[in-house]
Amino acid sequence: MCLVEKPEEIALPVFSIQPIVENSFIHGLEPKVGGGRISVSAEREREAVVIRIEDDGIGMDEERLKAVRRGEDGITAGRHSYGVANVRDRLRIFTGDKRCFAIERRASGGVAVTIALREGKHAERISAAHRGR
Repeated sequence: MCLVEKPEEIALPVFSIQPIVENSFIHGLEPKVGGGRISVSAEREREAVVIRIEDDGIGMDEERLKAVRRGEDGITAGRHSYGVANVRDRLRIFTGDKRCFAIERRASGGVAVTIALREGKHAERISAAHRGR
């Protein structure tokens, strides 16, 4: 495992990370007494670039986690929220890989989202995205 030296060269659909960070802040850290921390990292692991968004917020119970995994982000401030489901679905279309997105409860508290961009699964899309710049 090594850090990605040029994260700006990672091709992702726009707004793939921002909604996850926003959810970490709103649902994980705002309700937590004393604040908390959100980290975003990109590392090369074997034949994949792995992006992790982790927080040490209040986390979520198992039922809520299952609902989010099913794409039922819920209702926030009187409106339906589709942020996580939207990101997950767009990444699956972009990569052609259903395993590219995972959300887990952290043992130490909070939530971890992992985006895995496997080599070969989306290499042609990355090349096309970079050519289009």
